[in-house]
Amino acid sequence: MNVQALTQTTCSARSAAAACVLASVLFASGASGNLVVNGSFEDGLNGWTLTAAADGSDFGLSGPGHTGLASMGFSADSGLEDVIEQDLATQAGALYQIELWVMNLGVGNDLLSIGFGSETVVFSPVNTPLEDWALITFQAVADDASSTLRIGAFDANSALLVDDISVTLVPAPGVLGALALAGLRGSRRRGGRACG
Repeated sequence: MNVQALTQTTCSARSAAAACVLASVLFASGASGNLVVNGSFEDGLNGWTLTAAADGSDFGLSGPGHTGLASMGFSADSGLEDVIEQDLATQAGALYQIELWVMNLGVGNDLLSIGFGSETVVFSPVNTPLEDWALITFQAVADDASSTLRIGAFDANSALLVDDISVTLVPAPGVLGALALAGLRGSRRRGGRACG
């Protein structure tokens, strides 16, 4: 969501006021955008640290991308993971949304692991639709001011493609609710205009 563009929208109808207030609240609360550098791989491997599997390593830029032309392809065939990593500036104790798109090009004998800080989610086998992009998403709490995003995979039968990786801060529910309520009260005082 492009929060900055939404906050510039003029709102006059009550139905539009709620959307405008929410956009203003997200902007005011410091809701962050994607923390991942080059999550779409359109700038090559910029921002990523790569670690090859000890045996059978086979990974690198591939295509097609979920959006754009590039994706990261994982085809290690020994049962050991090739890994890409990125250190992200986070807030200790804050909740983050991790999302990535995955395309599985072959059935069975594959694994995808996604780590964020001390949390790891593992898919083995990777049960996504064959040869179609599927969104994987989960939430995790950051342990420190820096959290490592780690994606490891192997696919002995074919390949797993990964693209459009994002990590975003999830605003605290209490903060959003209080700010939204204050925004709606303020809009009533201004004759129904939540922003403009």
